[in-house]
Amino acid sequence: MTRPGTFTDRVLVDRTGLAGEFDWDLQWTPDALTADATNPATTVSLVTALREQLGLRLEARREESDVLVIDRAVPPDPD
Repeated sequence: MTRPGTFTDRVLVDRTGLAGEFDWDLQWTPDALTADATNPATTVSLVTALREQLGLRLEARREESDVLVIDRAVPPDPD
């Protein structure tokens, strides 16, 4: 499981069942750039790129996960 990243607003859970490391090339247009793109025909979303280029599918699910909550932080006493 990974935390939300730069390109997703959700936690990603790997359910592929694939083990090991892979070297792959994925070409897509970040959502922030899509609205400003001059040629919409050449823009590809992350979800579309994952599906078409790598054969992977993102599915939205509700699952329980551990969360660390910090109620307060206090600076250390000077030595």
